[in-house]
Order: sequence, then C-alpha cells, then structure tokens
Amino acid sequence: GTEKMLAAAHNFVIEEGPRTLILMGLPGTGKSHIGYAVVYEAMERGEPSRFIGWGDLRELMLATFQRDNGGYSEPVDRATIPDLLVQFTGYKWLVIDDLGNGAPLTPWATEQLRTLLDKRFKDQDKRTIITTNVPVERFEQQFGAAVASRLKATNQQNEETPLQIVVRGKDQR
Repeated sequence: GTEKMLAAAHNFVIEEGPRTLILMGLPGTGKSHIGYAVVYEAMERGEPSRFIGWGDLRELMLATFQRDNGGYSEPVDRATIPDLLVQFTGYKWLVIDDLGNGAPLTPWATEQLRTLLDKRFKDQDKRTIITTNVPVERFEQQFGAAVASRLKATNQQNEETPLQIVVRGKDQR
C-alpha cells in the first residue's frame, strides 16, 4: 500500500504514467499528505496548482444555489458555475481531497463533477489526484454511474485508465 503510493506519487510528479491518480483507503493513511506534497512540489516549480477538499469544492458549487425551504433549488447565477469549471480546469495540478465525504451528491453536483473530470481528462497537460475513503466497488452508488465510469476505467472521454491505489494501514493521526 504505502510503498506503492509513494512510488506512484514520485512518477506522478515527474509526469510519468497515468495523468489521474486515485488514492483510496481508510482515514489517516497518508492519502491527503501525498496529495498536498505533490501540489507543493508543483507550486515550487511555479506551475498552477490547487489542493481542495471535496467539502470545500462542494460548498463553492452549492454557493451558486439559493436556499428554498431548507433545500436547494435551481442555480441562481449559472454564470458562476462556468467560472468555477474554468478555474478548476485551469490548474495543471489539481488534488480533490476526500471525494465522497459528507452529504450524498445531488444530481446537479454529480453533473458538475462529471463535467470537471471530463474537461481535465481531455487536456493532456492536466494531472489530477483524487483521494477518497470510498472503496472502488461503491463508486457508482456514491458518485453515480457517469462519474464512477470516469474514475474506474477507460472510456470515450478518458484515453487512459486512472491509476487506482488502495492504501492500507492504521490511522496515523
């Protein structure tokens, strides 16, 4: 687990191997730490990079919604969603930390995540790390079929299979 994760992170930083790295495992096993280290290294080289927790990214998306009787209705200002997508597809290096943590994805949030992943996968220069506690066999249930397909295997939009690494170990926090 850990040795494989470190080797994959090293190859990822030197831009060898798949452009998408998915680190799966229990909390406290170093997935976020590796993601942050990759972004830090890229920033040191002056490359556009961003580390963001899924909860924070979800909140940015939900901020474009208005509250209606305790729930969310349609987006109030759709112009902010394309802005967010442009921003997050613009980074050469992007880490989405803790994907699947928190409330289940709404159909709208699922569509925005699918769009973001599609845009990043189509650009040969973009590198993406996703960390998650969700096991691969629960991707479809947690993220929907379209997102699960993009995270699990090659498809029409993604010319390569993301490298999936299961990190095993005890919580080190």
